[in-house]
Amino acid sequence: MTQEARTIRLGQALHGYQDGHSLLASSESLPHAAESTIFDLSDLSGSHLVSGFDEYLTGYPLPEIASYAFAKTWYAPEMQRPGCVWTHTLLLRSSDIAQIQNLLELRRYFKRPKNDAGSWTTYNEQIEISVGTGNHDEDVNVPFLLDLYSALYEPPEAPVLLPADNSKKFESLVLRIWNQQWPRLRRAFKFCTGAIENRTAEGKPFDLQVIPFNSIGSVQHELANALIVPEATAKPRKDTQNWVNQLVEDFCTTDNLFRQFLKEFGADVAPRRSSFKKLVEAYNLQSSGDDFAEYWEALLGLFPSQGEAAKLKISAIIPNYSYSKIASAPFAQRLSVLVASHHDSSYPKRLLELTDADEHFFSSEPLKEVLQALASAPYINSFGESLIQNIATRVGGEELTTIASTPSALMLLLSRNPRLARFQELWSVTSGRHQQVLDLISSSHLSQPDWEEIMHAAVEARVPQVARSFVRILGVSAVQAALNICQQFSVNLPNDWNSVFWEQTPTVAEWLRSQSGAKESLLSELAQNLNPFDSTLLSLGSEIWQTVLDADVKPSQRGRAFILLLGFQNPSGKPYELVAQTFGAIHLDAELERLDSTTWSILRDSLPVLGPGHDWDVCERLRRLLVSKYVAYSWPISYLFRTVQDRTTFERVLLYITSEKHLRPFGRYLLSEARSGSGSPSAGQSDLLWKYEKKLRK
Repeated sequence: MTQEARTIRLGQALHGYQDGHSLLASSESLPHAAESTIFDLSDLSGSHLVSGFDEYLTGYPLPEIASYAFAKTWYAPEMQRPGCVWTHTLLLRSSDIAQIQNLLELRRYFKRPKNDAGSWTTYNEQIEISVGTGNHDEDVNVPFLLDLYSALYEPPEAPVLLPADNSKKFESLVLRIWNQQWPRLRRAFKFCTGAIENRTAEGKPFDLQVIPFNSIGSVQHELANALIVPEATAKPRKDTQNWVNQLVEDFCTTDNLFRQFLKEFGADVAPRRSSFKKLVEAYNLQSSGDDFAEYWEALLGLFPSQGEAAKLKISAIIPNYSYSKIASAPFAQRLSVLVASHHDSSYPKRLLELTDADEHFFSSEPLKEVLQALASAPYINSFGESLIQNIATRVGGEELTTIASTPSALMLLLSRNPRLARFQELWSVTSGRHQQVLDLISSSHLSQPDWEEIMHAAVEARVPQVARSFVRILGVSAVQAALNICQQFSVNLPNDWNSVFWEQTPTVAEWLRSQSGAKESLLSELAQNLNPFDSTLLSLGSEIWQTVLDADVKPSQRGRAFILLLGFQNPSGKPYELVAQTFGAIHLDAELERLDSTTWSILRDSLPVLGPGHDWDVCERLRRLLVSKYVAYSWPISYLFRTVQDRTTFERVLLYITSEKHLRPFGRYLLSEARSGSGSPSAGQSDLLWKYEKKLRK
């Protein structure tokens, strides 16, 4: 019984005698090359008829029209001229050959013509056939079949000759062999079940020819390398190779799984007879019990060409890509083998494209497996390098967190893509290895924007003790980048930047000069870290720091001390305003013994020396420094009154002025400014001025 399936349409052509061998009818308009091939091969297969070979089948490709010709030839004794034949040729599109499950069924569509030109018109129409299965369980001579398979599919692919006493002898056998082949080989296979003489197409002999016994000598003379496989002398053998036994077993009892394998993975295997052996061996590799490394190397050995068996190779690697039986080994194991093989020149080009496109590689656990395999590989081939590069290019912050448990994998990716350091997650998951990260990317050719992104990520991750490393790598550009980050994102830098800014105060000053308006928060941060005695900083003037004092959030003690000392150096603008807004707080902190070490470290060298046993009085030293600056720079006296508003402190300032002979002119000037009203002293300050008026007038 035949199982019905979908139908396909075939072209057809009829050749016979009409004033010579001629094309009598055709459903297709053929190009010259294809028409010429069909014309030649539709004639009698020899110079004269041989008994028993009065009808036979022929199959051959027609690449010009992407089709295959399957023909039946009948001797035409009814014609007056001897040697005339009828040949009905079915034209199968190459794409349809794969759909026909049982090619033997095509024989029932051959129609022997009558010697009546009026009846030939039916051959001018395409015919519709059913694509189904059919039974072909005839007995077979197994030893003979073993010999035939060895001759057909072993290199060097010589023509194979089957001697017979008639063309029917091996007709079913030949068709079943053709039917067993995968579609691509089917489309290239050339055979004839009744070759009275050697048959050729495009100058090459047919692959398989059934010849009369009495033609053996002449054919063999023409084809010196031909392999003759006689049925009569075939004997059972114990040394048959496994691949031959596999084909015989499938021939006798069709193995659907094997046929499916051939159809699926033969599509990109070279359509050569010798490829059949390779495909069978590849199929048998699955059940060989070898570990994946042995399986993979054996597969590449069978198909060393990059483009051959690409789908089969890919199926062995990509999870769930196709043939699940192949990819039974754990994925990490398969990948470890893949990236370390020395035969990566045999890998399909599409393999890397598929791994890149396959989201499986970039989901959490598989990605972790992939990277563990890469990191542990003793040797990484060019494919592995490309895979690492692809992953390193695609991976994001979330994936970096996922693979944090494999530090070596993180470093591997970072070495291929230093820009991964732009992700805050990388800094978060590499705790304790931050210096290693920087050392790894230090020689990379990263742009300034890249480095700024990297530094920003490190800042956001609150990475400690890397400021000097950034400066070592980038020089002053690191300082500028840090300032840009603070300016743009309003973030506070880790504490180790404090000493860097102190050392790099000129760089900071130049950066501030280039900005149209530094943020108050940044200036306040800088006031805690910069060297107030740097000349480049003084050249910026006083107004830039006034914004810090005017902000809602007041500067720290160290920040106020910085601004006070900066003002004491009389930069352009209104330095006395800076002094007026900071002196009181610093004086009070000194009085209450609240000066911290960082504040004292910048104050101590600026304060006047009182002498042994007296330098402990920081407040007195501050007051004397204040007076000396007003004397030296002739600042407006009104700001002195604003600066020293505390009564006790102001009185002690007056006592100091009156005690020093060189300050008497300043004392008189102070008194006159207060009397004139331009100084605007407070009531308490006025009382003290009148109290010490006599001493101030001396």
